[in-house]
Amino acid sequence: MYNQRDSYHGTAEKIWGTLLETRPFLYTSNLIVSETITLLRNRSGVEESIRFGDALFSSTIVRIYYVEKPHELKAWYIFKKYSDQNFSFADCASFALMQELGISKAFTFDRHFSVLGFEILQ
Repeated sequence: MYNQRDSYHGTAEKIWGTLLETRPFLYTSNLIVSETITLLRNRSGVEESIRFGDALFSSTIVRIYYVEKPHELKAWYIFKKYSDQNFSFADCASFALMQELGISKAFTFDRHFSVLGFEILQ
């Protein structure tokens, strides 16, 4: 799709297809959107990052939640509590949002989500 050279590309396409068939909505945060667009620009070029952003921002099934101060404070708590882990702050904000929203499953290849008890979709 957007980075065919990525080692997880084939698996990601399969999971994404299943999610589109089985879930009415998919959720992400503005921090993850920012990370993804930047990563795509650096790894696949600006055209791919723009194509991804256009698809994401026009999607009728993807809901983007915005990290606000209470989420940041919870993320900071998680970041400090799990200082022995290599969590990014964006990961910690995702954990805080997911806990608040009651989301237990994550479409990610980042093992950090399982450390906090989230199920990683495979």
